[in-house]
Amino acid sequence: MRDAQASRSWPSVPGTVTIVSSRAEWVNVRRKNLSYFRPWVQSTYAVNGQALVCERFAFNDHLISTGTKKDAEDRIKSYQVGQTVQVYYDPNDPQKSVLEPGNISPSMSSLVGAVIFFGLALLQFVLAFLAIK
Repeated sequence: MRDAQASRSWPSVPGTVTIVSSRAEWVNVRRKNLSYFRPWVQSTYAVNGQALVCERFAFNDHLISTGTKKDAEDRIKSYQVGQTVQVYYDPNDPQKSVLEPGNISPSMSSLVGAVIFFGLALLQFVLAFLAIK
């Protein structure tokens, strides 16, 4: 969260989007695999002649999970492979970078996805605990 706030004053350099996709991930609940999707944007940039890769489009991107691939892709539809973007980087650690500086509040769909994921994980824990008894 500190980095998200600090990123508002980070310098930026032009970068190029290299990947726009969604990643399918799974969680096992009661021997059933449930899938969800996370948006993924990767870009390249250079600071002081050093080529770097930005894997984060927003500071909350690890919280974003959706039930459908389309929902995940809708979140990142403004990015296109080959597009020039501004990459904001930490001047003390240029490998730390983001495309959307200061973005720390997840969208409502992200919150719902996080709550569902947490609820499923908690349910699995409770069921495993009850099975031990």
